[in-house]
Amino acid sequence: MATNKTATSSSPPRATPRGEVAHLGIRVTCVEPGYVRTNFLVDGHKGRAAKAIEDIKNGGVTPTENALGAFILKQPGDPDKTGKLLVEALAGCGRWRDPGLELPPKLLLGKDAYGIVGGNIDGHRKSWEE
Repeated sequence: MATNKTATSSSPPRATPRGEVAHLGIRVTCVEPGYVRTNFLVDGHKGRAAKAIEDIKNGGVTPTENALGAFILKQPGDPDKTGKLLVEALAGCGRWRDPGLELPPKLLLGKDAYGIVGGNIDGHRKSWEE
């Protein structure tokens, strides 16, 4: 688990090809991990653009990188537990061995994932109502 897309996600379940391929026996889920404790944010593991547009860099990239710096190797998610849950869900074993359990359109992994995605949905809802 190297990346976190949960922070920017909250697309509707129909945004995946889930419905289009279900009749073929293909299961589709969008995995939304919260922050998982990895070395992804450690210097030497991050990729950086050789050139950066100053307005973009100063407008959001640098402050975001600085904020993420506080989380280096302190992310709340346990990588072993996250990996095990992911394998169980996709393989239909362990906690997911019950044949009545179906993969959800979005599989949220980690205590913080629900809050992150919920906050994004609330933000979208507010903008729609304006």
